[in-house]
Amino acid sequence: MISDTFELPEQPFFSCEEDNFSIADGAVMRTDLRFANLEPLLRLDVGEGNVFEQRPRSASREGSIVSVECDGDETVELDFDELAARKTTPEGEFVYKAGLDEANAGRGWLRMR
Repeated sequence: MISDTFELPEQPFFSCEEDNFSIADGAVMRTDLRFANLEPLLRLDVGEGNVFEQRPRSASREGSIVSVECDGDETVELDFDELAARKTTPEGEFVYKAGLDEANAGRGWLRMR
């Protein structure tokens, strides 16, 4: 899914779908008229215990951190330097129990505070 050498593209394109969040290279999309068939660089599925347990709604980037607003008043932060994830919910702050390489493995979340 994601390797230790994964880097966000300079112009990422974020796609928030009902069942997944994906990242594609926006520069390639602008130059390739077949972008509908473009494979994402990264796809994170929505599922119990996954990095995304709620549907993603919108995303923004600041450096190597991608913040994703989700249903249920959750915000998931993907850290591509550390290959880790954190989330903030009405119940508190959590860290994903594995790296982004296991984002779809259902490893679950550990409460931070």
